[in-house]
Amino acid sequence: MYWFKKAIKWFRFIIKAVYLTVVNRGQIRFLGVVDIGSGVTIRVQQGGVLTLGRGSVLSANTYIWCAGHLTIGEKVFVNRGCYIACMESIEIEDYVMIADCVSINDNDHVLDIPEDQPRIDQGFTTAPVRIGRNAWIASKCTVLKGVSIGSCAVIAAGAVVNKNVESRWIAGGVPAKPIRCLNDNRCQSEYPVVQNKER
Repeated sequence: MYWFKKAIKWFRFIIKAVYLTVVNRGQIRFLGVVDIGSGVTIRVQQGGVLTLGRGSVLSANTYIWCAGHLTIGEKVFVNRGCYIACMESIEIEDYVMIADCVSINDNDHVLDIPEDQPRIDQGFTTAPVRIGRNAWIASKCTVLKGVSIGSCAVIAAGAVVNKNVESRWIAGGVPAKPIRCLNDNRCQSEYPVVQNKER
C-alpha cells in the first residue's frame, strides 16, 4: 500500500511537471518531487527562470508569476492562496514556511508620474527579495520589494514588510517593526525592541 501511494504521488508530479514545463517553454527547473496543489497557476515569462526545490509544497490556488529569477528552496511550504510576483529576483531559502494569502513582490509601480499619462503605462521599479532559511511568514502578510528577511525570523500575521528583518527576530505591524528577539544570545544585531503599551 505504501509503495502504491508513493507511485501515485510520483505519477501525479510527473504529469504536472511535464504540463508546466511545456506551457512555460522549459523555463521551470524541478530539483526533485514538488507537491503542486489543485488550482495552482504558474506563469514564467520569456527570460524568466523558476527553480523549485525538492520536497516543496505549493498549496491550492497559489499564483506564481515570474519574469526574473525566482528560486524556491528545499522543503518550502507555501499555503493556500499565496501570490508571488517576480520581475527581478526573489530567493526563498530552504525550509521556509509561508502561511495562507501571503503576497511577495519584488516590484512596484513608478510613483512620481505626469498627471496626464496613465499610471499603468509608466513602468515598474524593482529590487531583489530574499527570505532566509527556516523563516516563517504568517497569514496575510505582504513582503515588498528590496526586503531581506533573515533566517529563523518570524513575521506576524497581517504585517507589511517594507524594511529588512534580522535573523531570529519577530516583526509585525503596518509597516512591520521588530517586536522581540527569539534568542538573545544568537541575535546578530541590537534592534530597539517595541514595547506594548498597557491600556
